[in-house]
Amino acid sequence: MHPVPVLCVLLSTAIFALVARYPPHLPTVLRLLGSMAGIQLAIGALNDYVDLPLDRQAKPWKPLVRGDLRPRTALLIAAVGLGAALLLVAPLGLRATMLALLGAGAGIGYDLLLKTTRWSWLPYLVALPLLPIWVWTTVRGWDARLLTLYPLGALLVVSLHLANTLPDITADTGYGVRGFAHWLGPRWATRLCWLSAAVSPLLAIVAALAGWADLRRVLPAALLALLLSGLAIGYDARSQRCDWRIFFTLLAAAAVTLGLGWLLALS
Repeated sequence: MHPVPVLCVLLSTAIFALVARYPPHLPTVLRLLGSMAGIQLAIGALNDYVDLPLDRQAKPWKPLVRGDLRPRTALLIAAVGLGAALLLVAPLGLRATMLALLGAGAGIGYDLLLKTTRWSWLPYLVALPLLPIWVWTTVRGWDARLLTLYPLGALLVVSLHLANTLPDITADTGYGVRGFAHWLGPRWATRLCWLSAAVSPLLAIVAALAGWADLRRVLPAALLALLLSGLAIGYDARSQRCDWRIFFTLLAAAAVTLGLGWLLALS
């Protein structure tokens, strides 16, 4: 079920909810977490179902490949996860439900249509900035300024997508996968991943200087995000056997930090 990215998403959901309203309304936070867990379960199970032919060649340890689960069981898990997510989020209102469906649709579209194309980054661009928007809108209400998370977070989103894809790029390319990272190749995908992670916090500072948000709140978060991105890049550059989980977690922490700073600057 892809535990590292899922845990990052769930932790981010909780943090955004606490920042949007403190003290938190616990039933709302639990519904948000449960709904996000169901969505992630559905996307992960469907991803393994779609990837089964490739995983038989490249990833023999996967549960479907080993025969621990039947393929139709993965589809059942995906359906149950998505159904549970909708049941949990529906009482939070139509807007919260529609935003949750948009995020789930982006993940499912990635699994079924875009993962093996040069547009594989697009679902990430839709879904990741949508996470803080969804949480903030559900807990505090809609604010059009939240949409600024899209231009500011675009580069970090690309960086996270590449970081999540790079560990499998060689094996996937050998079996005909042609996603965005595969199209770039390992060398250029890595460089773009580093560059995107480093530039995004700087763009947030420039945007705050231009009056988009309170610089006093954006600057500390942007500098911390830049530090985390720098640590990730340095680790990846110096380690001969980079643990992608550490690399991805550092970049995810940078993204969450920058998003939190921007939300606080808008509040």
